[in-house]
Amino acid sequence: MPEMESDQPDGRELRDAIEQYAALTDGWFWESDEEHKITYVSQGVEDIVGSPPSFFIGRSRKEYSIASSVDAEVWEKHIQDLSEKRAIHNFTYKFQGPKGERWIRVDGTPVFSKAGRFLGYRGIARDITDQVSNENRVAMLAAAVDQFPSPICIWGEDDKLLWFNKPFQNSFADLPIPVEIGIGYETFIRQLAETRLAWKNDRECEEWISARIEGQRTQQDTATVRLQNGRTFRIEKRPLSSGETVTLSMELTDILSAQDEAQIARRKLTEALNALDTPFAYYDAEDRLQNWNDAFTEMNIKISDLLTEGAPFEYLLDALIERGQIAGIEGREEEFRRRRLESHRQSNIRTERQIGDGRWFMAREVGTSDGGVVGIWTDISELKAQQAELEHGRKEAERASQLKSGFLANISHELRTPLNSIGGFVHLLAERDLGEQEQQLVSRISSSTDMLVSLVNDLLDLSLAEAGELHVTNSEFSIPDVLDEVARILEPVASIKGLTFETDVADEFPAVVCGDRMRIRQILLSFADNAVKFTHKGGIRISARAEGGVIPTNDETATIFLEVSDTGIGIADDVTREVFTPFFQGDGSSTREFGGAGLGLSISKKLADLMGGSIEIDSVIGTGTTVTLRVRLPIHSTVGLGESPPPTARGLSGAKILVVDDQSLNRQVLRSVLTRAGCSVYEAVDGEEAVNIALSSEAHFFDAILMDIQMPKMDGLTATRAILATAKGNVPPIIALTAHTMESERRKCIAAGMCDHLEKPVDPVQLFDTLARWTSGRREGASISPGQCEHSDGTNLDVKPEPLQPAEASAASVYVALVHQLADAIDDEELARELLGEFAETYGNAAAQLRSYLDADEVTAAKDFAHRLKGVSGNLRLIDLHDAAMRLEARLSSNPQHSDELYEALDTLGAIHNRIVDSIHGSVTA
Repeated sequence: MPEMESDQPDGRELRDAIEQYAALTDGWFWESDEEHKITYVSQGVEDIVGSPPSFFIGRSRKEYSIASSVDAEVWEKHIQDLSEKRAIHNFTYKFQGPKGERWIRVDGTPVFSKAGRFLGYRGIARDITDQVSNENRVAMLAAAVDQFPSPICIWGEDDKLLWFNKPFQNSFADLPIPVEIGIGYETFIRQLAETRLAWKNDRECEEWISARIEGQRTQQDTATVRLQNGRTFRIEKRPLSSGETVTLSMELTDILSAQDEAQIARRKLTEALNALDTPFAYYDAEDRLQNWNDAFTEMNIKISDLLTEGAPFEYLLDALIERGQIAGIEGREEEFRRRRLESHRQSNIRTERQIGDGRWFMAREVGTSDGGVVGIWTDISELKAQQAELEHGRKEAERASQLKSGFLANISHELRTPLNSIGGFVHLLAERDLGEQEQQLVSRISSSTDMLVSLVNDLLDLSLAEAGELHVTNSEFSIPDVLDEVARILEPVASIKGLTFETDVADEFPAVVCGDRMRIRQILLSFADNAVKFTHKGGIRISARAEGGVIPTNDETATIFLEVSDTGIGIADDVTREVFTPFFQGDGSSTREFGGAGLGLSISKKLADLMGGSIEIDSVIGTGTTVTLRVRLPIHSTVGLGESPPPTARGLSGAKILVVDDQSLNRQVLRSVLTRAGCSVYEAVDGEEAVNIALSSEAHFFDAILMDIQMPKMDGLTATRAILATAKGNVPPIIALTAHTMESERRKCIAAGMCDHLEKPVDPVQLFDTLARWTSGRREGASISPGQCEHSDGTNLDVKPEPLQPAEASAASVYVALVHQLADAIDDEELARELLGEFAETYGNAAAQLRSYLDADEVTAAKDFAHRLKGVSGNLRLIDLHDAAMRLEARLSSNPQHSDELYEALDTLGAIHNRIVDSIHGSVTA
């Protein structure tokens, strides 16, 4: 490596000396030429930054430094110094080498030849990475301390001010003498005390100054001072390990103000809580009473002497129980205590409870974020009284509704019973070989009977609509057949007035649809009856067509238009808007001139809505009216019209039918109709006789049972359940044939185990269809499982039959039914008797036990017992008891509060349970 020429004769020796100095200072020696490129670097550089000397040779400092580490202005000054050949002092840059990023500080002097020619620079470079890091940390600390809101300063061992932050400077900037480095501690304290602090007298000021000076000597002091401007500071002085002391001043003005405000807020909160009529209490995370109001004290007046801050919840609860503050827990205090302690810590729990003075409270306890519990008690005594009144009113309303429904059902039954006989005899009479005049008379009697039935239906449907029980069903039927029926009923009336009566079915019309045949017939009868009533000349036409004139394929749906047109007086536009209102008449004289109750169109509109259809009226005064029912129905078959066999040839020949009805005329009609269809008819005058006949002759002897509902001794529902419960073998389908036509009554029939429901007066065609459907499969060997019947409306009922209720038959009959039900399941009658006897012994007081649990407010115990009773009764096939226990368990789970509904469920279960147990005990002892 060439040596740099120099004016000094001992240049080599000087380089060695500088290299030794550089090594001692953790640095290295360097030389550069006149272009500032490195020509020599001592070997120590590799030990410090990891790069060998050869890395630097031939490069300028800017080439191997991280340019971004040096500010642009600093670089510019450094270059200016080099160009002017000035000495280099503390030039700092960052270098990236094998040992990572390092901060390098360079010092150097220019070198000239003996002739004065500039040769380059010679100097020392040092690694100052640790120093820079420390300086950065110190700067960060200083900046952070400056940002600290409290005044901080450091005093030297000589009691002179060494350092302070900006808040310190700002806080004491207005002292008579400036706060600056070097001010003495005693001077500062005296200036502060005499000019800034608030004192009662001079003596207090001097004592404070003396205490601070004494604290300075011990290097530890704490004092609270209040400035003249009202601000308050806490001054703490602590020694440092280096001998200095640090003073921290913390302003307490806001803290003290907040404390004052908190005390004021607490006082106001207490006043506000005491102003409330609602009891309030707060327990902390350790379950100790912290806040409560006067209403809470008044509610717990018997333990008011114990309500103190910090009183444990459990201690107060024990006192409440001991002093009789809680009503209705006599004899079960420990259980109540256990459950109350459990519920106290459950979030958002609501409970109703009556206290010793008779008042009712709704308690709600909510957990807080700090682990405490807030309790609020609302006085619901008036609400409880109102609920009792409302419940009484509800029961009265339900009773009135039941009376109304019963009245309508009875009226319907009483009207339909003679109409059934009339209709049946008219049907039989019409089949005789009568003269033309007699046939006309019979036809008119039949028409009048059908119109009277229609009026009874309208009155009943009006009541059903008001009660929300108006329903539609589905079954396969022929629209053309319905049109023919309507024509058969009303054509005699029209002929009397000299009117024509025609039906017209479009060629593309589907043969069989699925819908409510009776309701569609009812609507068309209403339309056509009005047409006949308001038409004086011309005629009436009933037509049926499908939308678009296309024949739908099987299982598709089609929009059907059923229209009744007349050439009558027409309807005014303003009247058209009112015709669907119940009891509406076109004018004051229409009732007298034309008659009618004004219900037909109103009920027809409701029925159309239930079927998803609509009714449209197009009328011109003096020309006539067209009323259209538009409804969308499924298409179940495309069999041509006229292919249905006549009623008497539908496979009923030889069928054995048991007819159960207390009216001899009804039995006579059914016997005549069924006998003419080829059936063998057997009769029973009431349910009890039907049960005896069915059981004595083996129920499977019959192909079907037609069962009336309202009968003396034993009604049809009870008889059905008795037959299903006690008969062995394949039970025949039991079909209700009754004047009870309300939907609720139909559902009772299905729930009792009947397979179908026919209304009186019975339509022979519908009767034959229904019997053929139920008996054909049976006579071919197929069995029918009651409760999984498909009703004549086409819906799969899948209703589990209600078992025979103990109240509906003698104890002996009940016991026999229970034994048979269980024996059928386990295939051992003797074991069934033993199991039922064991049940009566083990669960003989189940109802009483459940009531005692509820009276003692032991909801969990009651629910567990109801659950066990449900399981046992289900296993023993005591289905009614199983269902009652299940309902009680569900009510206890969803709403465990005492209520009339809860006790009603318990009463229902108790009645069923006691009758079952009584029947078992009675039969065993007998």
